[in-house]
Amino acid sequence: MHAQQRLGSLEPHAATRVATRIEPQSGETWFFGRIQDIAVDKLERVYVLDASDRKIRVFDRKGTFLRALGGVGRGPGEFYKPRSMEVVSDTLWVIDNANARLTAISTATGKVARSMRATVYDQFTQGVSTSGIFVVTPDGLVDATATKPVTLRFVHERAGGDRRTLIGTVRISQPPLVYHTYAGDAKKPLGEATLRQPLDNGWQYRVSPGGQSVFLLDRNQTSTAAASPGLGRSAISTMRLIELSTTGDTLRDVRFAVPSRRVTASDIALIVDSMANPNIIISGVKPFGNPQEVRDSLAKPSMWPAVTEFFVGVDGSLWFRQPQPPSKSAAFWRLTAQGKEVYPVIVPSNVRVVRVSLDRIWGIAEDEDGTQSVQVLEVVTPNPAKRSLESNFRRLRYSHIGRNSSVDIGPSLTLAIRPGTGSQPLRRLRGSPTVQERVQAAYGAGQQRVGRR
Repeated sequence: MHAQQRLGSLEPHAATRVATRIEPQSGETWFFGRIQDIAVDKLERVYVLDASDRKIRVFDRKGTFLRALGGVGRGPGEFYKPRSMEVVSDTLWVIDNANARLTAISTATGKVARSMRATVYDQFTQGVSTSGIFVVTPDGLVDATATKPVTLRFVHERAGGDRRTLIGTVRISQPPLVYHTYAGDAKKPLGEATLRQPLDNGWQYRVSPGGQSVFLLDRNQTSTAAASPGLGRSAISTMRLIELSTTGDTLRDVRFAVPSRRVTASDIALIVDSMANPNIIISGVKPFGNPQEVRDSLAKPSMWPAVTEFFVGVDGSLWFRQPQPPSKSAAFWRLTAQGKEVYPVIVPSNVRVVRVSLDRIWGIAEDEDGTQSVQVLEVVTPNPAKRSLESNFRRLRYSHIGRNSSVDIGPSLTLAIRPGTGSQPLRRLRGSPTVQERVQAAYGAGQQRVGRR
C-alpha cells in the first residue's frame, strides 16, 4: 500500500513580485535571441543559454552581467545545438545533443574543465549526476510519424562509460505532436519529443538538481467523485510520484489526490490559439499552418490530467502546475523537500517557469514584440492573519447568551446560523466584509464570542 497525500487544501494562493529583470542595460550590445534554458548555482548566479548564438551568459544575483561562455562550433567549449544545462556542485554541465557532447565548465572561473563525447544513445542525455549521466533511451527508432506507444528506459551511466544501470522504465502512451530529430554520430536520426500533447495524462520525468535522483510522475491514475465541504461533489484525480536513485533504489513512492476538472470547449479554444502562435518555431519551422491543423492534432480527453507539469526545485522542493489552459496565469501546488504542503502560488501568464525554489522563480518573459528577458520572481507568502473567510472560518462555533448556534461559511460567503437550543430562526446574511460584522448583524454588537470549532 502506497502512502497518499492530499494536495490543494491550503488557501489562499501566494503572489509573486519581480525581484530582478535580466536584460541588456544601457550601453550593452548583446541581447537574448531565443532563451533555451536557465540554470542557477549555489550563489544564485544565473546562467542563461541562448539558442540563437549558442552562448551562455552569466549574471550575478542582482542581474549584473559577468561573462559570456561558448559560441557556435564543434570544438571543446563550443556548442552546436545545446539543449539544457545543469549545475552539479561547482560545475556547470551543458548537454549538446547535436554535437553528442557534454561540456563541464567551472562556475568559479568560467573555464572548460572537461569535454566528453557521447555515444549514440547518449544523445538522449537528460541530466548529470555526481558520478555520471542520466540517459533516456527509446525501444527502437523514434521518428516524426510515430503513432504507437513508446517505452523509455532510464539509465545511469558512470563517468567513462564503464557501467550502466537501468533505474526505471516507463511507457509513453500518447504520441507527441512534433518530434525534433538529432543526427549526431548516428547513421540514422534519433528523435526526441519537444512538443507534447497539452492534455496528455502520461508519465513525466525530471532529474533532481545536483543529479542525486530521477523523479517519475505517473499522471494516468484514477478520477473519482468526492464530497467537498460547501462544494457538493467534485472530481478528484490521483497521481503517483516515484523517486529513484542512480542505482535504481526507490527513495520515495507516494500517491497524491488533487482536485480535477473537465475539459471544456473554451479550454480547447485557448489551447488552439496558443499553439497556433506564429512565434512557436521548432528546428526553424513553424509546426502548424493554421488553427484547424492544431485542433485536428490535439488529443481531447474529457478530463484534464492531474497536473500539466512539475518541477524539482534547486532546494529540493516540488512544484505541480494545476490543470488550466496555457494562456491563463499558472497556479502551482508546492511541497517542501520534506514533503510538507505550503501555500500554492500564482505565476503571471507572461512568465514561463524554468527553475524554482520555495521562495524564488526563474522564468522567461516575452514582450508583445517577441523580446525575451529573464525574470526572477520572489514568492510573497500570504499573511495568516489576513486569510480569506472561506479558508480561515470554514467551520466556526458561536456562543450566544441564551442559545448556541453553529455557523458554516462556504465558498459563497454565506453565513448560515442554525437554530440551537433557542428558537432563533435560520438567517442568511450576504455581503458583510468580516465575520465579526456578520455576527453582529445577526445578534447585536457586544453579545457574541467567536472561537474555532
